[in-house]
Amino acid sequence: MMIKNNLRLGMVLLTTLAFLPAVASAQSVGSMATDWQAQIGNLSLMVVALAFLLGIGIAIVGLLKLKKANENPNDPSASKPAAFALIFVGAAMVGLPLALGSGLDTIFGSQTDALGASGGWSGF
Repeated sequence: MMIKNNLRLGMVLLTTLAFLPAVASAQSVGSMATDWQAQIGNLSLMVVALAFLLGIGIAIVGLLKLKKANENPNDPSASKPAAFALIFVGAAMVGLPLALGSGLDTIFGSQTDALGASGGWSGF
């Protein structure tokens, strides 16, 4: 019981210390909002990069599953439709940056610079 209380106290202390510099450096609500806007832009770039890397991984898994299905067509765990679905999902995730940039430009106009996803890979 004592260990759980110490663990909770440590988590509260770490959380407080993690957010303390952000609160201390903010001059006003406006500057806090500006900081959040900059962080959201960086977050969208991270999501796009993560989707690209996961897309490559999923496509590779799909290709390996397709190879396994061709080598042993009687194996029920290696089906060709599942392999093609994985390849398609991987390709869709790799194409996400381009779709995000052009889709946001189409829907919202040129205001997508604040979201950090405009222009596909130009943010990197």
